Amino acid sequence: KIDLFRTCVAAIPRILPEGMSKQEILGLLTRLTIHVDEELKALAYTALQTLMIDVADWRGDILASFVTFAVRELPDTYPSVLDSVLRQISSLCMVWRQALEKEQKRHSESNSDYTALVSLEGFVLVTLCSLRPMTRRHCVSVLKEVKILTLMLYPDEVSVLDVVDKAIPDVLESILEHLSPTERIVATSCPVPDLQWLAERTSNVWATINYDNLSTESSPKDQVQSTLNLSSFDAWSTCLAKFFSKQYLPTHCYLATCHAWANVNTRLQTLYTNIDPTSPTEISRAPLRNTK
Repeated sequence: KIDLFRTCVAAIPRILPEGMSKQEILGLLTRLTIHVDEELKALAYTALQTLMIDVADWRGDILASFVTFAVRELPDTYPSVLDSVLRQISSLCMVWRQALEKEQKRHSESNSDYTALVSLEGFVLVTLCSLRPMTRRHCVSVLKEVKILTLMLYPDEVSVLDVVDKAIPDVLESILEHLSPTERIVATSCPVPDLQWLAERTSNVWATINYDNLSTESSPKDQVQSTLNLSSFDAWSTCLAKFFSKQYLPTHCYLATCHAWANVNTRLQTLYTNIDPTSPTEISRAPLRNTK
């Protein structure tokens, strides 16, 4: 059965499944990109790449499908899977850019493509809240590709990366007093700090906890509780919050900001079932906590 399924996926887009809509096909291929079967995973991603190159009308929908999948179905408990999805999104954006360069196409009047790019920016803004430096770097890579696509297709529009990069010098200046002497020297000596530079910072002041350094000997929950210090200054979170000040993203990238808050709301609703004291899950855990 799995061999037959691989053959069907490999046939896309030469042969499209009958009776399936565009959204259903893209949703299936997107979910298969994280399948446990490596060959099936590669075939699904290759099909998406081919669609991105050959079917211009589907390009924005492919990115939108990835965003929908990541927001609704990909929990934060699988960071390596999230990193893989971000890498694939960045690569697909690059494929789109290369296809446009080959077609020598500039400007676009498609609202759906612009909505897809803005939605992707909103998703990445939320994902930048990750405590994992690697995830942040992948987010920056995606934003760089979106910036190029926006410049090529919608030259009159401002990308999120443009706004954030311009805001970083002022934001850094506002938090200099909270940085360690070493980080302060590094920050002031950088001629043009940008989001890429910010994402490369790995000292403790830039993250309350670094998940990349957690061992596998104890449970993640125990490690987080032992290393998380909420009283310390978190420069990364502070910078993100300042980017959402009225004079920055809400003013210049209003739609991306709206998409970001919508994604936050979805994440909070997913999380709420785990922290709501009246939820069945928490009620069932109460006796276990009382016995400790």
